[in-house]
Amino acid sequence: MRVLALSLLALGTTSCADEELRELVPWISLCPAVDAAPEQCDGVIDAGELPVEIAAIIEVAVVNRGDGRLAVDGYALDHPALTVELLPEDVAPRSGKPLSIATALGADALGPGSAELSVVSSDRAHSPASVQLTWVGVPPPQPGILLCDGEGEGAPCAVPLDVDLGRVRPTQATSRIVTIRSVGEDPLDVERVRLSGSSDFSLGSSSQGARLAPGESAAVVVIYAPAGDGDDAAILTVDSNDRDTPAATVNLRGTGGDDQPPTAACQDSVTGGTTSSARVDDLVGIDGTASSDPEGDPLVFQWALTAPAGSSATIVDGAARSALFTPDARGTFVVTLVVRDSLGQPSVPCTVTVDAVARYSLRARARWGSGGDVDLHLVESGSALFSARDVRYDNRAVDAFLLLDDAESGPGEEEIAGPLPAGGTWELWLQLFDDAGLGAVDATLEVVLDDTLPASFSATGALPASCALWHVSDVTFPSGTVTPVNATMSLCP
Repeated sequence: MRVLALSLLALGTTSCADEELRELVPWISLCPAVDAAPEQCDGVIDAGELPVEIAAIIEVAVVNRGDGRLAVDGYALDHPALTVELLPEDVAPRSGKPLSIATALGADALGPGSAELSVVSSDRAHSPASVQLTWVGVPPPQPGILLCDGEGEGAPCAVPLDVDLGRVRPTQATSRIVTIRSVGEDPLDVERVRLSGSSDFSLGSSSQGARLAPGESAAVVVIYAPAGDGDDAAILTVDSNDRDTPAATVNLRGTGGDDQPPTAACQDSVTGGTTSSARVDDLVGIDGTASSDPEGDPLVFQWALTAPAGSSATIVDGAARSALFTPDARGTFVVTLVVRDSLGQPSVPCTVTVDAVARYSLRARARWGSGGDVDLHLVESGSALFSARDVRYDNRAVDAFLLLDDAESGPGEEEIAGPLPAGGTWELWLQLFDDAGLGAVDATLEVVLDDTLPASFSATGALPASCALWHVSDVTFPSGTVTPVNATMSLCP
């Protein structure tokens, strides 16, 4: 029994030792990245686009998928423009390390390219491990220059660029901004900015160089100050590292000469024409903002209005860049614009003609210069004052007639307007509703037909005290005939 037990013990001890002495085996794999899936490895690694003529890097990962440490003993690469810059000496189990390949593709390497990479290692089963590298050779990123006349996205741009600074009076000056834009993939190195040609041109900004990142821009200020009359020219040159245009140019032009008169431009603000129509009491706008001066001088605006006889319409602001007025009568209104430059030189007048058509067939207007509250009444003949057929302050609409204005003290104005009825007679009355303790009031009543001035009828009378009523006239329709009545009475509502 003792011998058998020892034999079993010895056998058990030998089995454990065999397990502890099992060989740990490395397993090499070449991948596009350390964390790449196994199916992406050991075949073809696409390096994408590689620029020619400049250095670039292809990254490959040496991955150890085994449980033993992987020793890297060497490599082979079958392309003369590719060199391994970083080769790991060993790789721990279940991990990876980068292998960097520097590229120096020549100018003739545009298009698809490939190379085979082999790595010798301590993985006896898979050494050497090989992978096919592929890429597409592309032109290298380059700087690019664009010159623009002015600033902002709407500025015209070109290389070469033409810039005309216009006509400038001798002894005066004008300036223009030329914008240098970096439009390439690489930074634009502006070496210097130089000017040649007429000495009437100069730079108002630095001529020193600068580096502009892609998308950045810089402004160059050009000044033109002619010494005398005539045409002048110069060339602005921007030297840079743009391979296609190392010396980008701007052709500068300007003319020195006597002051030229400004140009007045005016149009109806709604129709855009020089003739238009409107109804009486409509607000009319005339736009003069397109007026200009050849030398770019600030302009002084002078508006004038020619109106039909009897009209009191005026321009709201005769010095504004646009004119506003309200036609107060039927007829032709002519709006005239003259602009002057900084020397006072006037333009040729610009005109817009507005044909004002009638808004109302009948207007009855009452006016008084001082005193209390005068009320205007338009009463259908046969109806009583203050009845439902009386157009007045508290009954403002009867049929198509409307009380438009209702003043409560002098100076004041009241107006009733509307179309001509098909027939009948209407009475026009004035009442001194409340003299406010100020005594008698002198009032005038006018009747205007088809918004035509002067009035077809006008009468002035005295209202002596509160409640005084004056039956001024009757109007017969459809003819619009006004018949004076001139009857007075006293009645309070």
